[in-house]
Order: sequence, then C-alpha cells, then structure tokens
Amino acid sequence: MAGRPKGSKNKATILREAKEREAKVQRMMQEEDPPKFYQCTCCGKKYVRQKDNFFAGYSNLWAANDHYLPVCKHCIEKMFNQYAVALSNEDEAIRRICMKFDLYYSQSLLDSTSRHSPNVTRMTAWFKQLNMAQHHGKTFDDYLTESEGRIVYDPEDALETRGKVSQRMMEFWGPGFNENDYVLLDREYKDWTTHYECKSKVQEALFKDISMAQLVVNRAYRSGDVKELKSASDNLQNLLGSANIKPNQTNENALAESNTPGMLIEKWEKTRPIPEPAPEWRDVDKIGHYIRVWVLSPILEMFKLKNPWKDEYDLEMERYSAHKPEYSPEDDNNESLRQVVFGENE
Repeated sequence: MAGRPKGSKNKATILREAKEREAKVQRMMQEEDPPKFYQCTCCGKKYVRQKDNFFAGYSNLWAANDHYLPVCKHCIEKMFNQYAVALSNEDEAIRRICMKFDLYYSQSLLDSTSRHSPNVTRMTAWFKQLNMAQHHGKTFDDYLTESEGRIVYDPEDALETRGKVSQRMMEFWGPGFNENDYVLLDREYKDWTTHYECKSKVQEALFKDISMAQLVVNRAYRSGDVKELKSASDNLQNLLGSANIKPNQTNENALAESNTPGMLIEKWEKTRPIPEPAPEWRDVDKIGHYIRVWVLSPILEMFKLKNPWKDEYDLEMERYSAHKPEYSPEDDNNESLRQVVFGENE
C-alpha cells in the first residue's frame, strides 16, 4: 500500500483549516462593520431607531429606506411651522410638505387633523391618519388623480383641454402663465368661490385677484426673496380684507350668524334695552291674553297655586258662567212671573 506523499495533508486537516479561515473572515467583517445609524438628511443628526424618530412614507422613493422619510420628525415639524408662517395657512403648509415627500393629501384629512388633541402636533396627527387603512399606501400622485376631475367642469371644456388646461381657463386668466400656473389658479379660484359667497361681479374680481396673489406668494416663497415674499403676503392680506374674509372678520361674522334670535335680543337688551311698545302694539292679536287665561291660569288653579292673572281669569270666566236663578218670597205673588213660567191662568 502506497503511503501519503511527504508534506501532504489529510482530509480532516484541510476541512479544519477551511473552517478556521472562514471564522477569521467573519470576525474581521464584524470588526470592520460599524454600528448602523439612521441620519437625518436635513439636520445631520444620527438615530439608532427609525420608528420613533422618522415618519413613514409609502412612496417608492423611500422603499430602500424601509418606507421611512429621510428627514427626522423634528425637521418635519420645523418645516411645517415655517410654511405655516410664510403662507399664513396651515392647510397649504401641509400640502407643500406632501408635495415634497410624495405623501397623500386630501380634504378629509385636513378636516380630521384640524381637530387634533392639544398634546399632539398637526403633523403627528396627519401621519397617524395616513397610517389608517383607507389611506395606507397612497401618495401625492393619488391625490392628483382624485383631484383632476375638479379642474375641468364643463363638457365643452374637456373637449378643448390640452393636458389639464382648457381654452376657457386660458381665456379667463389671460396669457402669460404656464400650464401649472393655470391649473393652480383655476383650482384656487373654484375653491374660494365654493367656500365663500360669490354672487356679484365685484366678488368674482376679488376672488380672481386673490387667486393670482396666492400664485405670486408661492413664487416668492420658492425664490427665497424675503422682501418679495413680505410684499406679496401683504398684498394677499389686503385683498382678503377687501373681500371681508380675513380670519378675524370671518370669526366675527360666524359668531353673529350663530346667535339665535333670543341670544341677540339678550345681547341688545344688555347694551341698548328695547323700549316698551306703544299701547296699540301690545298684544295686538290677543295671543298673550289667550295663553294667560286659557293655558296658564287653569293649570295654576288646578294645582292651587298663586295665580298672578286671577283677576283677568275671573273676569273672562264670568262671561261664560251660568248662575242658578234666585227668588224672593214676594216673587210668589208676582202674576207676570207666574205667567212666564206656567202660562196664563185659566
């Protein structure tokens, strides 16, 4: 039997050395692989967990990031507050953030998150709503698909539409705007006229100017020119004041409309008491007399309670009361009474 060549290794030795090399490689890889952190692309802060520090987003843009936004919650809240101040509108601020991060946006979400609890921020409430079943997986593209039907209303407009812009829209707003501008202007105008009364040509012109002022504010915000943004925002506020729809004006009008006639009378009596009516206008149809005599007084009399209208009640009852006749002894000799009651004597 031939022996093993000098210097060769048996099979067991070869397997053992292979395992040692593999274990060494694994140790080297573990030593070289640093701990995993999740870094905010806005502020640069590193976090060890995504769940508690980043909002979830269902766009394919964030698929490789486990469907979490690359910007931390703190920066999202900060961005929302900056937009809300610059645009003077929280709803528009949310819409901007949804555009940036491809998040779903809808009016129903705006309504539900506007009534969030005091210890929860508007953006936290927004993302909680996004995680609900009816909104799960939706993006800003879904909002555009849902809202596209609101841009062109008339059938004849749809026949002339180039993309999203119809001939009517271009004639209404005039030249000088791009396609996105026409869509934004038309959407905002219809939104304003839906939420507020527009029955005159003056109101129509005001809402048209307000829509164009919003477009200017958006452009100024994108350009980053603070001076231009302030001028555009002031112009928008002046137009809102002219239309009597600034927030403070709207609150006062809503308060006046919410008051019932009784509340208004009480308010007027405290500030300027209503004088006593002239005699000819006091209880003209006698409804007060009817209620006092035939409704309130019988109830009070039935329960043996003090009746402040007893004289009035007794006087009215006297008119409809029947009394038993009373006769004196002298009446027996009265021939005329006997004749009335028994007829003439035979």
